[in-house]
Amino acid sequence: MVTEADTRVIDPEFAFYGPIGFDLGAFFGNLLLSWYSQPGHATPGDDRVAYRKWLLEQVAVFWETFRGRFLALWSEHGKGDAFPASMFTAPQDAAALQSAREAFLDSLFADMLGFGACKMIRRILGFAHVLDFDSIRDADVRGDCEAGALAMARTLLTYPGQFRSVGDVIETVPRMARRA
Repeated sequence: MVTEADTRVIDPEFAFYGPIGFDLGAFFGNLLLSWYSQPGHATPGDDRVAYRKWLLEQVAVFWETFRGRFLALWSEHGKGDAFPASMFTAPQDAAALQSAREAFLDSLFADMLGFGACKMIRRILGFAHVLDFDSIRDADVRGDCEAGALAMARTLLTYPGQFRSVGDVIETVPRMARRA
């Protein structure tokens, strides 16, 4: 927070330059935390099914939008400081450049999943909890919601190779839930 007379830093541990996957994972993990918490907020008039569906749609929208925009900006503005200059001049090297870009995005996706999983674990087991779970009054329901989220986080960390696309993640999310 900055004004003309004062500057305040909140959560300075997050004020750094680091891997792109860290920020992607923070947002991604929070979307999944919200998804897993919804059974704890269900009421007779709102089973939260539609909202959970929307949350999973946002997971896909987030990743696909980021991926598409990142690649578009890289194509428009990338001139070769990270790759050999020849990849940008010879038409026959365009495929190699595109392959390198795709591989980089695949590594960002893997980083996002790992950091997102760590975020989920930290927000459940660490000191900085999320209201999504803490506001669930029934301890058994809250425990089931948290257990589902932790199972998903563990799966993301333990078996990252099974997630080749955001669709793979979305397909797995409901299977880790402890309650419908």
